[in-house]
Amino acid sequence: MDLIVRGVNVKAHIIKGRSARIVTAKFLNKNEVELRVPARMGEAELQLFLTKHNTWLERVYKKQSLRKPVFHNSRVLLNGEYLKVEYVENTVHKIELIGSSLFVHSPDILALKDMISRWIEEKTREYLKEKEHIFRQYGVREVAVKASKTRWGYCTSKRKIAFNPFLASLPERLREYLIFHEIAHLYELNHSWRYKAKLEELIPDYKAREKELKGYVIS
Repeated sequence: MDLIVRGVNVKAHIIKGRSARIVTAKFLNKNEVELRVPARMGEAELQLFLTKHNTWLERVYKKQSLRKPVFHNSRVLLNGEYLKVEYVENTVHKIELIGSSLFVHSPDILALKDMISRWIEEKTREYLKEKEHIFRQYGVREVAVKASKTRWGYCTSKRKIAFNPFLASLPERLREYLIFHEIAHLYELNHSWRYKAKLEELIPDYKAREKELKGYVIS
């Protein structure tokens, strides 16, 4: 289904779910949206709904389409800034960061995303190693890197903290926020007022950073 949202052509991917009771929208980028709809809703009914609730869809578009994905066209996010990806056909696999360009050497152009993903993951591991003193200070027993499509990190009752491989894609202030966000969970494994009080003690401006983090999306 093709839509026009705020004057932009948007391709809609329809996902029907038995548990879906309402229509929800998730913009993957400025030109694609994922619509989750009730299983019994037909295309004509959906089209009527979208026409009637066009203002709602525009609000969602404005809020979500401006988020920065890790991969965007021929660019990739590192330290909060986009690098231009340049493919170099080569029998040797290697990645070179020169200025604001990332030169990816490979005999297979289809392997670029996997290569870059592993490279960013290595940057994440290096960064977390640099922060080992912080984890020791708060009694973290284990720090891991675990892939997730939706979460930047999580904490367990066994004092284990895991971070997304794309953590290095974020600016330093947001990486720091995520570290202390999870450390606060060592004291409260929920998001109660006690948890928020602890987080504010660790990161006084956590609300501003939390809001800023919503401008980034894992992809």
